[in-house]
Amino acid sequence: MNAAPGRPAAPFPALRADQPAGPGAVRPRGPRARRLARAALAAAAATSLSLGAGLPAAQAATTPRWRVFHTIPAANSVLDDVTAVSASDAWAGGSTPAQAPVLYHWDGRRWLTVPRPGTAGWFASSVSASAPGNVWAAISNGDAVDHWNGRAWTRTSFGAPSGTLISGVVTVSPRDTWAFSYDESTQRETAHHFNGRSWSSGPLPASVDGGGEAGLVSASSAADIWTFGSAHGAWVTTHYDGRSWRNVPLPAGLVPAGQELLPERIVAQSPGDAWATLLSVSSAGAGPAVLLHWNGTRWARATRGIPAAALLGPVASDGQGGLWLSAETPAYAPYLAHYRNGHWTRVTVPAAAQGAVSVASLALIPGTRTLWGVGAVAAGGFGTTKGAAILAYGH
Repeated sequence: MNAAPGRPAAPFPALRADQPAGPGAVRPRGPRARRLARAALAAAAATSLSLGAGLPAAQAATTPRWRVFHTIPAANSVLDDVTAVSASDAWAGGSTPAQAPVLYHWDGRRWLTVPRPGTAGWFASSVSASAPGNVWAAISNGDAVDHWNGRAWTRTSFGAPSGTLISGVVTVSPRDTWAFSYDESTQRETAHHFNGRSWSSGPLPASVDGGGEAGLVSASSAADIWTFGSAHGAWVTTHYDGRSWRNVPLPAGLVPAGQELLPERIVAQSPGDAWATLLSVSSAGAGPAVLLHWNGTRWARATRGIPAAALLGPVASDGQGGLWLSAETPAYAPYLAHYRNGHWTRVTVPAAAQGAVSVASLALIPGTRTLWGVGAVAAGGFGTTKGAAILAYGH
């Protein structure tokens, strides 16, 4: 997610600087495989089920609209995250059919692959950028983050590849970047801060985790950063106010007993305005929808007009005080939802020529009402795709 520039106080003593990352063993993480499996189920449901009642369907002739802007037709290509700096500068991250991280850049005319150093890791799980020369990518199933300065890539490693997992990365300016790593041997999460010259590190009071790898960290400024995670056996959010990190609990009783609840995405818009999505499912089907709002003091569940649905995670500002979200009916039929002032509108997810698209991430282009979206074109098998797709709204 993009964020406004700023600079917090130095949070930790300086410990280390950039260093090359060598190859190492990689291990798949469960949430992504789960998401791809659910995408296959949703694609099958979309071919046989109507979207049902409860939400007004958007008119096909409504302008602007969502459409498939670009496809990557190679089987098992996946796009996990997207971020935008401007109308002529955006980035998407994912993996190639050979299970190697890949990054794509939008230059205002075309989406092009940008070669990056090495092949450590399986996929670029999250991307964050504040300027054309300040782009970061978290390399999941690896130990590193990659940085693009407008001319070349550099890599920062945070531990041994065999025991370190990158949980996310977010940047608010060239002098303020945060990366999060999990040490499998100590089972501890560490927050790493880059001030433009060197890195400093310190413990985080929760483990950054959730239902998907992208969107677990978001910032509106250097003094307003959120993560989703777990602490002492409970799901929590963790907030940085420019001085320190502290855990903020979620409301109790969000779903009935027997429901599985997984934190998915978080989007910070200002110190008094943040949104979070959680996925709830049970043997009876998907849902209920769980959307939380931060008002500067506490998290509260949005209940007005809440649809009979489940939120899959992806969420982004619509540029006019509302949100775009990815959702599915209780019967697992996917759709895009627009939420504003308690009112929900449902929009069909556009399909690619190769098949149904499962939305993995959404991003607003700053200063506009235009968005990018990315996802996989499901093939129907567990963890497989027919390719990847880039969606556009308002282009």
